[in-house]
Amino acid sequence: MKLINTTPNLIFKYILGILVLFASFIMAMSFPKYSSMPYMLIVVYFVEFYTCYILSQMSEKAGLCRKVIRVILSMGASFFVVISAAVLCFYSYVYWSPLMQSIFVAILIVLIIPKMLLGIFLLINDSIYFLSRKRIKRINVWTKISLGLSAMALFILLYGIFFTRHHIEAAHKEIYVPNLPKEFDKLKIVQFSDLHLGGWYSEATVQKTVALINAQNPDIVFFTGDLVTLSTKETEGYDTILSKIKSKFGVYSVLGNHDYGGYIQWASHSARDMNLHELMGFQERIGWKLLMNQSVEIKIDTSRIIISGVENWGDASRFPKLADINKALSKMDVNGTIVLLLSHDPTYWNYAIRDKHPEIPVTFSGHTHGMQVGIRFSKNGENILKNCFPYLEGLYQNRKKTQQLFINRGIGSVGYPGRLGLGPEISVITLHVNP
Repeated sequence: MKLINTTPNLIFKYILGILVLFASFIMAMSFPKYSSMPYMLIVVYFVEFYTCYILSQMSEKAGLCRKVIRVILSMGASFFVVISAAVLCFYSYVYWSPLMQSIFVAILIVLIIPKMLLGIFLLINDSIYFLSRKRIKRINVWTKISLGLSAMALFILLYGIFFTRHHIEAAHKEIYVPNLPKEFDKLKIVQFSDLHLGGWYSEATVQKTVALINAQNPDIVFFTGDLVTLSTKETEGYDTILSKIKSKFGVYSVLGNHDYGGYIQWASHSARDMNLHELMGFQERIGWKLLMNQSVEIKIDTSRIIISGVENWGDASRFPKLADINKALSKMDVNGTIVLLLSHDPTYWNYAIRDKHPEIPVTFSGHTHGMQVGIRFSKNGENILKNCFPYLEGLYQNRKKTQQLFINRGIGSVGYPGRLGLGPEISVITLHVNP
């Protein structure tokens, strides 16, 4: 049987496999937080090798040109990994422009996910073939269906990148707070989170976000972390835009896990520290009040509430654990005073706040992006995936219903540079005195 999988082609694929092995470790060194990357990319290579072999059997009589094109398409992710690793050897990811970073991740995701789906479908087909006692012939119709479903997945991914991720909505929510001073009844909070500025192809979506926030006429604005993805370099050109956010009591922010610069390899610790210092300076220049285990007091007449913000804390080992709510409240008289907390990662609420700090009735978080996937059956309905994860998006309560956690699903993206089903959001939250 004369297939494209002849000896020279097999040798070529084995060489490509060795290159992928080396390339995956180069990429792992470039992204130290993603230690599992080498294993994932090696799996991708074997899936591509397998799909290339199966597809070659569907067109044994194809010409040389078609065979070469098929190999390139079938092994596309592996080619891309090797080329990317070669670039990283000479030009560190930290020096790539935000646009280059976003395009790189988009291409990698779009190449891998449909291919993995195709591999799964083809494996099912071959499993039927090998397990069948009669050794029935491979079902080419099933293979073609698999190709169609993979093409559909590719379309959905591209639609999420170029359309869904740019459709920002204002999601309204009423939250009832025990012992809220009547002067703060109907206080309107706009929360937004996870801008990940480096992931945008242009400033248009961020401009749209700012305009949507201001259109709500908020009393106060909360930003709950992850302004950038890799470095402060991503903020260039956004100071004029983000400084236009206006509210009665100002904009308050906290840092997210990505803001610390821990997702790339820095030349030195001092370079990484300088990156964080520059991010803090950027937020100060645009008029945001960054709370790093700190608190401020908001007054209306003689009544007051406290706004507290903690540094990032995540239950996963790769996340910084710098939050300290006791330090944040150490200079405040919290007796009989409502505290609204900003914490990027919602797991800190479960770790340190829930049932431990009753003076904090509401915590505002981001981080999850709502998994960048959502399904709902009505415009104002909840994401039906919410019950599949401990913390995804929306409102959560402790058992006594005395403390609440609200998770905003964010504006930007990480990894897959798009949104599936549900787009990004700003949360328009109105506080009410508990009836």
